[in-house]
This record gives sequence, C-alpha cells and structure tokens, in this order.
Amino acid sequence: MSHPLRSRPSERGAALVLALFLVALLLVLGVAMIRIAGTDRVDAAKMGVRERAQICAEAGLQYGRRFFGQSYETTHNWNDYLDGTLAGYRYDPDAVLADLPGQVLGKSNGTSFDAGADLDGDGRPDFWVSVRDNDDERPLGAITDLPTRDNDESVILRSECINPAWRIVEGGQERRAVIEAVFTHIQGSSGYGNAQITSNSPDIVGGN
Repeated sequence: MSHPLRSRPSERGAALVLALFLVALLLVLGVAMIRIAGTDRVDAAKMGVRERAQICAEAGLQYGRRFFGQSYETTHNWNDYLDGTLAGYRYDPDAVLADLPGQVLGKSNGTSFDAGADLDGDGRPDFWVSVRDNDDERPLGAITDLPTRDNDESVILRSECINPAWRIVEGGQERRAVIEAVFTHIQGSSGYGNAQITSNSPDIVGGN
C-alpha cells in the first residue's frame, strides 16, 4: 500500500526562508530604484535652475552692454559711475538691491523695465548690472590701481542674476549666476556700437 509523500518540516522552513529572502530582495531593489529616480529628478531640476540662472545673467550682460555703451559720452567716459558722482553703478559687494537705481536693474529710464528685462514677468528685477575699473594704472607704473578713474577706455562689466527662484544650492550654500566681461570703448563710434565686450567669463559665485 503506497503512502503520499510529505515534506519534512525542515524543507518547509527552508522554502519559507527563501521566500522571505526574495521578498526582502525585491523590496530593497524597489526602494533603490525609487531613490535613483528621485535623485535623477532632483539633478534634472537643479540643472534646469542653473541653465535659467545662466540665461538670466547673459540677458543682464546684453542689457548692460547696451546701457553702459550708450552712456559713455554722457558720464565723462564712465568716470561718473566709477567715482560715485552717479551712485549705485559701480560694483559694490555690500550694495543693498533696494537702494540701487533702476537703471542697473533693467530699467534704462529708471522706472519701467526695458523689453525683455523682466524675464519671468513678475514685475521684479531679475538681474543686476554694474561696472568697475580694470587694473589700468599699474601697467603704467603705479603701485596700486585707482578704482575711481578709467585710463584705458575699458571697464569690467558685471551681470548677476538676482532672481531668488534661480539661485542654486550646492553644499548647503546659495549661489548666483554671474558673468563678467571686459568692456571697451571704441574711438570714433557712437551709440550702442561705441563699446564692445572683448572677453567673457561666466561663473557661478556665492551670494546672499
């Protein structure tokens, strides 16, 4: 007389352990895939913010090129900006944005944004442009540079993206997109064409 085969308790226990192991493995893999997907989304979002910030700074640079290029003759060769006769135009790392003239925030007439200057259309400034003197005295033999006077018809044009939505957080620090360029007056020219950018060095720098 035949008897049905029965699994021994040890075999049933081994199968249960294997099943639990497979479930745990699938759970770990699922969590890992979710984390990887989440990291990819975060990285993509950061990259998008960085690109928008860079575009913002570049827009400011083009605005600054036009504005400061047109004002060379009327500001005593930019010296009214550099010596503070016209306050708020020379770069100051401690400047309070609310106290700056509208002209350095995309409003060439001082009150309303130029076309394309308000990039996100929220009615608030997106970039801050300024100038500072390049190191033009020391090549002539001076020991130190004089930041309040231009001698070689060249200044440093600076554009910084100040839109808080386009700040980049890296390593726990907020960073802003900044572009600086050498801006040179061309003798015999006038209007928008009387100055040109001779070099361009984009960067992401720390800021408040």
